[in-house]
Amino acid sequence: MTPLLTSTRHCSQKEVKKKKENKKGFKTISMTEKFSCRAKDLFEILMDENRWKVFSQSNAKISKERFGSWPDGIDSTVRFTLEEPEPRLTVVKLTHSDIPEEDRYGNVTVVENTERGWRDLIFQRRRAGFGI
Repeated sequence: MTPLLTSTRHCSQKEVKKKKENKKGFKTISMTEKFSCRAKDLFEILMDENRWKVFSQSNAKISKERFGSWPDGIDSTVRFTLEEPEPRLTVVKLTHSDIPEEDRYGNVTVVENTERGWRDLIFQRRRAGFGI
């Protein structure tokens, strides 16, 4: 099936498909989530700054977000692909690449924390905030 909408954004996560190694010291997270809404509506929620603030409870836009604990100069890439296999059912495929394996303090939980953040803080808040 061809994705209806695809957006690639640069930034400074219910099913996890795989974690694969990119370049040395970096990982990729791939996740799939289902939402009971039209792909167009979900796309607007992802891209509209005011709607982003509602569900992320943050003024940060995804295009500028990066973890402060990451080493300086590290930026990752987030790619959302939205598919609508049937009316009012949207499948979101997220790929977050170039995640450092450890932060500037030597903590090795960066990938797990990033994955948990997508799942719990972004996707679950979107469901609660917009009823989707």
